[in-house]
Amino acid sequence: MDKDRTARATQLRFAVVFVATAALLLSVYAFPYSANSPVQAWFKLYLSGYASLVGAVLSVLEPNVHVAGTVITGRTALEIVKTCDAMEINILFTAAMVAFPGAWRRKLVGLGLGLLGLVAFNVLRITSLYFIAVHY
Repeated sequence: MDKDRTARATQLRFAVVFVATAALLLSVYAFPYSANSPVQAWFKLYLSGYASLVGAVLSVLEPNVHVAGTVITGRTALEIVKTCDAMEINILFTAAMVAFPGAWRRKLVGLGLGLLGLVAFNVLRITSLYFIAVHY
C-alpha cells in the first residue's frame, strides 16, 4: 500500500511540476511583447544567432550562403522566426527534466546534453528545408 501511495505521489509531483514549468516558460516565450521591448530585442538577437548557426552549417555545403540578421540567403531564402527555433520542444524537454525526480546535477547535465541534441536536430531540419526549397 505504501509503495502505491508513494508512486502516486511521485507521479502527481511530476505532473504538477511539469505543467507549471511548461506553462510558465511557454507563457514567457509566447507573450506578445511590444516591438521595442528589451525581451523582443533579446528574441531578435537570439533568432539572429540561430540563423548564423544554420548559415554556418549551410556554408559548408553551399558556399554562396549569406546571413543578414534572421534571413539566410543563397539559392533560396529562409527567415528564422519564432517557432522555427523549436523552442516549444526545448521548453517541454526542460519542463520534463525539471520535474523528473533525481539529483539536480544529473538533471542539469541531462538538460544541457538534451538541449544540445535538440538544437542539432533542429539545425539539420532547417538545413534540410533549405535544400528542399532549392530543389522543389
